[in-house]
Amino acid sequence: MLKIGMVGADSNHSLSFAMALNVEKIVRGARVTHLLGDTAVRRTRTVAADGQIPHVVTKPQDLIG
Repeated sequence: MLKIGMVGADSNHSLSFAMALNVEKIVRGARVTHLLGDTAVRRTRTVAADGQIPHVVTKPQDLIG
């Protein structure tokens, strides 16, 4: 499986990509697994929930591995 980490949730692009890959599953074997963002910001939590992104991290190094 190709695991994808996204940086930022400020634009609609992050939710669109997460919905396409995680919900609609338009690319077989690809999934957004991590979102880098401020966990206190409502937008970050909303994108993670709606886009079915299981991990929200606050440090870039947490996207690796």
